[in-house]
Amino acid sequence: AALFKIATLNYLREEYDSAGYYYGLASEDDELMPDAMQNQLISYKKAGNWRMVVKVGGSMLNMAPPERQADVYFEIGYASLRMGSLHDAVENLRFAARAKADPSYYYWLGEAYLGKGDFARAFHSYQKIIENFSDDEMWAPTARYKTGITLELLDELQAAKKVYQQLIRQRGIGDPIAAEANLRLERLED
Repeated sequence: AALFKIATLNYLREEYDSAGYYYGLASEDDELMPDAMQNQLISYKKAGNWRMVVKVGGSMLNMAPPERQADVYFEIGYASLRMGSLHDAVENLRFAARAKADPSYYYWLGEAYLGKGDFARAFHSYQKIIENFSDDEMWAPTARYKTGITLELLDELQAAKKVYQQLIRQRGIGDPIAAEANLRLERLED
């Protein structure tokens, strides 16, 4: 319990790597293990220590209840993406997205596919957000914008233009995503 408190103090001081280390020590206590490991993962994520996020996440999968596994796979996939391990990112993010419908899971899966140059699958991931989370104020417009970029990469320039025009109409030019869409549209029309 003392190690958990030391870890928490380090976390509050924004010493995230140190907090992760102490949460790891605290996780050796069976009673503290689930909370300590979750906090350890969060600490390493805050520190940007992606290798440790993957390591801790892998350990958590062995003990996570089925309803939490999608979240753990997401964390491993996101960390893998940040490290540039695109194959591992796709595998883990795809599992997370299949297990739990969450717009952020589909978005980051799309980003992993985009990084691999698999534009069709990236497009499909972004479309899942548009179809299933159209009212989400953060993910839906972002997915529409990324759909336009993906269409450009697929050399579907007219379709990309339509996506950008629709985004501008819906959100207004003062919106940051619509402003970005307008810049891309201007480049396409030159």
